[in-house]
Amino acid sequence: MFLTHASATAEAIENLVIEMEPEAGLEFLSSERPSLVVSTLYSLANRQMRYDLDELTPVSLDGHEGRLFQADVLNDVIEEYKRGDWVAYKSGCSQPFVAYMAAERDSMERRFFLWEMLNEFACVLDAEGIRGGNARREQYLSERRKGWMMFLQTKEEREVTLALYDRFRLMLREMKAIGGDQMVTDFLNHLDSFRWEATRETEGFDAVFVDELHLFNRQERMIFRHLLRSPTQNPAVFMAYDAKQSPRDTFLKLPSAETKQLDFWRDAKLGKVEKIELVEVFRYTPQIAQTLARIDESFPGQDLDEEWPKYSGVSKIEDGQIPTVCTTRSTVATYTLVFQRARLLQRELGKDGRVAVLCASNELFKRYLDFSELRDSFVAITSRDEASSISHSTRKFLFSMPEFVAGLQFDTVLLIDVNQGEVPDGPYSAAALRKFVSQVYLGASRAERRLEFYAATEHGGIAALLSRAVHEKAVEVVGEASLSKG
Repeated sequence: MFLTHASATAEAIENLVIEMEPEAGLEFLSSERPSLVVSTLYSLANRQMRYDLDELTPVSLDGHEGRLFQADVLNDVIEEYKRGDWVAYKSGCSQPFVAYMAAERDSMERRFFLWEMLNEFACVLDAEGIRGGNARREQYLSERRKGWMMFLQTKEEREVTLALYDRFRLMLREMKAIGGDQMVTDFLNHLDSFRWEATRETEGFDAVFVDELHLFNRQERMIFRHLLRSPTQNPAVFMAYDAKQSPRDTFLKLPSAETKQLDFWRDAKLGKVEKIELVEVFRYTPQIAQTLARIDESFPGQDLDEEWPKYSGVSKIEDGQIPTVCTTRSTVATYTLVFQRARLLQRELGKDGRVAVLCASNELFKRYLDFSELRDSFVAITSRDEASSISHSTRKFLFSMPEFVAGLQFDTVLLIDVNQGEVPDGPYSAAALRKFVSQVYLGASRAERRLEFYAATEHGGIAALLSRAVHEKAVEVVGEASLSKG
């Protein structure tokens, strides 16, 4: 069994298997009971739970796409709630919580708030079965919160969270839809049932391989062991992850001071786990490796080795150019300079390589897509599914966000909007900073030979996370004029 979070990755793995072993690959994948099953977690849950029999539709069988849909639903719920009951609780909430509720629905602040709230729904409320009127709901309002949970400072903030959760579930029910996080909770209950106990020997797997473990939240990671055919033998689960690419605190903050209660491996019930660290890098030049190391050292800047392991990659390919950083005046100036430069660089590379412009800002990414000039010069990738279907024959450069092209490599990456303004102030800033650093780290590590950072004065200028790299000359500061000349 090969589990992944995104359907694009699942398709890519199937293609890789067939490409490496055409005859055996087809036999493994296409028989009535295939020897190798490649699937997203949600596709697997959907097959087992048979939601179609109840005329229910999963919001998506792709993890990333599903979370985007759920975020849109929650955004609508928040806007509706603000027009009603919110006035009764607003005065009891902290200033940052009020600011996030008041933020524009398409803003960076609101997007961050949505992801935090959805994690709370999935890993606390769904996981612990907190529904209206039960005793567990009252306990939720007063219990001590754990370090990996969403920062909720007052009882009123928790009451608002419960109200949003109730309305979120109601909206999904009215659509006859079921969210990805709800599917995971149902699936976990199924895997703990007498039905699964009776069918496990025939329906289970001998081994489970998990790709991009850092994209799975706490609830999802508890499933792996239960998928195995034997409940008594040592679990054969092989997991690949890079904690620095995790967008969620629910991955990084489990092994902490509360390790006896919250240790990640104990939650997953995998017993003793052997860690193998791969330090030889064949994806990018030594100069890019040095830049990643400096970015790594600039965050979080204190004793958090368990949460943010020290970068140890050693490049094994030939030297390349020193990465650069350039500050533009505005978003429009960034678009004009970078997209024209990407078109020129792609033309120079021809069939020998690919250029990608990656945006580190979700809010600004949408704005670039609205620009019409140069639109015929690039291919926009706006989801993980689209990334798997891009044609290698096209000679246009790619425009996307780091999270959409995870797993892909490009000769040249122009990483835009590495802006200081991407991280909001307040008690949520630490979590927001880590998510932003993960985006920058992920985007920068997509480059094989050339890496260029860009920031806009309009949005706070160059993010502080690049300061160390610049100071130690791992990144060179350049002006617009030198780049516009090629």
